[in-house]
Amino acid sequence: MFDLTADNPAKAAGWWTDAYVPLCREGFDTYMRAVDFSPDGEYLVIVTTGRLSGVDLTCDTAARFETYATGRVRPTWVNHTGGDSLYAVEIVGGAVYVGGHQRWLDNPYGMESAGPGAVERPGVAAIHPVTGMALPWNPTRSRGVGVRAFAITPLGLLVGSDTDELGREYHGRIGLFPRTD
Repeated sequence: MFDLTADNPAKAAGWWTDAYVPLCREGFDTYMRAVDFSPDGEYLVIVTTGRLSGVDLTCDTAARFETYATGRVRPTWVNHTGGDSLYAVEIVGGAVYVGGHQRWLDNPYGMESAGPGAVERPGVAAIHPVTGMALPWNPTRSRGVGVRAFAITPLGLLVGSDTDELGREYHGRIGLFPRTD
C-alpha cells in the first residue's frame, strides 16, 4: 500500500501482508483478482481465484484488511467459497458485494462441495462488512466464467456478467440490482 498523504512523491506505507504467500493450485502464478476500498477508506477487501480451498488458505476467498494497521497485517475476516473463483468486489455501506462463479459462501471446509455451514450464493452475493458472513441477499445468476465488474449507481448495483441470467431473469449480460444497504 502507498501513502498518498506523504510529501511528493508518494511512498510505501508501513503496511504489508503475507496472507497471499501460500500457493494455490499449480498453474496459478497469481490469484488476486480485485480489490476495493470502503467508502471511508478504513478497510479494503481482496477477492481471489486459485481452485484450492482450506481454512488457512486465501485461495478462492474474499478477505478484509484494515488500512490503519501497520506492520504485518492479517485479514480481519476471510470468507471462503470452497474452491470457486471470485473476480469482482464492490463495497457500499452495509454490504461487500462479491461476484465470480462461486456456488457457495461461508464455506471454509468445502472443496468443490458444500461443507458444514456453507450457504448457496451462485455467482453474485453480499457479505456483511463487519462479521464477514454472507448476507441473506441471494439474487443468483447462471454461473458461466463469472461476474467481472461491478459499479454502484444511485439506482443500485450494476453487474457485468458473461451470462444472460441474473436474478432468475434474462438480462443480456448486464443487470441492475437494488442496493441492500
